[in-house]
Amino acid sequence: MNRFTEEVITQLRYYVYILVNPIDHTVFYIGKGTKNRVFAHELDYLKTDFSNDLVEKQKLNEIKTIHSNGMEVEKYILTFGLSEDEAFHVENAVINFCKLIDDKN
Repeated sequence: MNRFTEEVITQLRYYVYILVNPIDHTVFYIGKGTKNRVFAHELDYLKTDFSNDLVEKQKLNEIKTIHSNGMEVEKYILTFGLSEDEAFHVENAVINFCKLIDDKN
């Protein structure tokens, strides 16, 4: 699947999602979005010249590695039906929680 139906988009409103590397099962990106945002990263990889933004470059390199192994990025919607403000706060909380977990390992 590389896009949601209009019916699903209406139900999702704003959502928070994660992108997971299927090779080592690690989360490499946490984001918020509407419509088909969760699918856009792999499309960006296909047409981007690997930006000067370090975080963006790391994300696109991860996608390149996944694709070069004949796999697709795993995408998970963590929560949905949110306002933009709620999505921003949930995204921030998930990012901070993951940093906390990483710091303990």
